[in-house]
Amino acid sequence: MDKFGMHNQTEHMYARYSGTGNSDISKHQWITHQHRDTLAHYVADNSMAMLISIAEGES
Repeated sequence: MDKFGMHNQTEHMYARYSGTGNSDISKHQWITHQHRDTLAHYVADNSMAMLISIAEGES
């Protein structure tokens, strides 16, 4: 373990936030998680959904 406990902090972050991945995650899994999280953000944020609909001419 390093002097500042960076390993423990990193492992804690991986356990707490599912989208951060870890050293064992494949590139495909990481991209899938990022895509899922991005779409969830678009749906949850009303102003973002409005911006996207206006940009696509669907408002």
